[in-house]
Formats: sequence, C-alpha cells, structure tokens
Amino acid sequence: MLYLHRLFLSFLSFVFLWVALAYFQIGSFTQSSKWVSEAYELKESSARKINTKKVAIVSGSNSLFGFNSGKLESHWNMPVINDSVHAGLGMPYILYKSKRILNEGDIVILPLEYSFYQADGKPSEVYSDYILSRDGVYFKKLSLADQLIVISNLSIRRLYQGIKFYFNTTLKPTKGIYGVQNINEHGDQINIEPDKMTEREFLAIRTLSAEAISSSEISYNFIRSMDAYVNWAKDNGICIIAMPPNHMFFNKYTEEKYMGFLSNIKGYYASRDVKFLGNPSTYMYEKNYYFNTSYHLNSDGVQKRTLQVMDDIGEDISIRCNSI
Repeated sequence: MLYLHRLFLSFLSFVFLWVALAYFQIGSFTQSSKWVSEAYELKESSARKINTKKVAIVSGSNSLFGFNSGKLESHWNMPVINDSVHAGLGMPYILYKSKRILNEGDIVILPLEYSFYQADGKPSEVYSDYILSRDGVYFKKLSLADQLIVISNLSIRRLYQGIKFYFNTTLKPTKGIYGVQNINEHGDQINIEPDKMTEREFLAIRTLSAEAISSSEISYNFIRSMDAYVNWAKDNGICIIAMPPNHMFFNKYTEEKYMGFLSNIKGYYASRDVKFLGNPSTYMYEKNYYFNTSYHLNSDGVQKRTLQVMDDIGEDISIRCNSI
C-alpha cells in the first residue's frame, strides 16, 4: 500500500511539473510553427490592404497548393485571398482564423479536406504546437479542460523546444517547400512545377493509397463547429460557398460507402441553406497532377482546378450569394 501511495504521489508530481512547464513556455516561438505563422502573417497583411468586397479561400493545404488566385481575381473582377495554410490546425481553428480577415459583403469559398467531416475533436500536435507558441490569447480563452487536453498532446521534444526559446531566441530562416518564401501575394503556393519535383516527391506520390473512412456519416464535431460558423457568417453578412477539395483519385472512392459520404456532405450544406458547387468526384485527379501528397497539386493541377472552379461558379460569383 505504501508503494502504491508513493507511486501515486510521484505521478501527481510529474503531472504538476508537466503542466507547469507547459504554461511557462506559452508564447515561446518554435521552429516548427514558424512557417505557418509567417504564412498567416503574409495572408492577413494582404487582406488588410483590400478595402472592397473580396473572396477568401478557407481550408487546409489542399487550397494552399490548389489555386491560382490571381486568375480567379481577374475572372471575377474581385480581390481574392487564399487564406489556407495547414489542415493540421483543425477546422475550428482554421475557421476562427478566417474571421480575422472577413468583413460584411465578403465571400468565403470553403473547399474543406474530407478528414474534417469526420473529425473526432482531438487536437493534433500541429495545433497544440501552434497555439501555444503563436496564439496564447486563443489558448487562454479555451476552457480549462480544453487547455489540459492541448497540453497533454505535447511531446517531450516540443516541450523542450518551447523552454529552450527562453535561453536562445534565434530561429533559423524557413527553408524548403513549406514557407513564406514559396507563397505569393495572393497566398498561393508557388514553385510547384512538375520539373521542380524531387525524387522524394515523386516517390511520395507513387506510394500513396486511398484513405479509409469508418462510415458514410459526418461527425457531430464537424456539425457543431460548422453550424456555429454558418450562423456567424449569416449574422455578419458573409456568404459561404462550399466546394469539394481537390483529392487524388482512387478506385476505392467509387464504392458505395464513399459515395454515400460525399452525398451526406452535400446534404449537410443543403440543410443549412449553404450552396455547395461542384461534383466531388470531378475534383479527384490522377497522380500526375499532384506534387507531394494526395491533397497537394503541382502547377498543372492548380491550372486544372482553377479553371474547373471558374466553370462551376461562373463569371459572376456575387450571383451565387443572396445575402450580399
């Protein structure tokens, strides 16, 4: 009994120390969160310069690697900002971030990744890393239970990185394909031409396979978060146009369970009086259109998808919105 008592006290001491160290390093910048932070800074800075109604593309990186926003801007004669960065941040936080750049009369194109529709609400390491490092204000607004869930999701390595910042505040410049150095003024990923792909990226594409889904249903966590966002948009005079994400095609996606899942997504938006434009199946492209993941298009894929979105929405995007 004495052994168990000591073991329990040791466990409590460890938990207390872990929580204390996690709170101590809130606001400590990490190298891993640097490129995401810089990307949002660029996109939000570009958005603030626009004084008229605009179009904002909001999702994870399927849209970062998915649009030629300059071409869309010329087609619709309306400013376009690609506000998409990283799906690992989770849909609730991505939607929260989008509110920072949206004003009455704006239009949101929402081509969310399919994983969001079956999200279980558990935070990813990307999300935990980012909000603790770059958005302490948001973290402190979370309930105590949600804060503890975020903290419990930290790895020992990530905790060490946050503490280390207090003793060495120098971060390395962002390098590689992911970073503000490869994002243009519209917020689109650039330098993704097929002839710039490395053997590692070609290998990644060749070895990809279909993603499994548990059922055809969309999750309660998705419905709760999206309902709140749809209501917020309506209250603030903002139009939402939902669309399919681009995604690599696999024969498995023609099976009944997957087709039912896609149908349920469209049904959700219809029940909330939100337009869903485009056929999900036609936004599933062959491997030669992808750069390094099943959601990241190369420049040929970006051209294909951009033209397809222009066709599905039409020349006048405003007529798709009754509220503006």
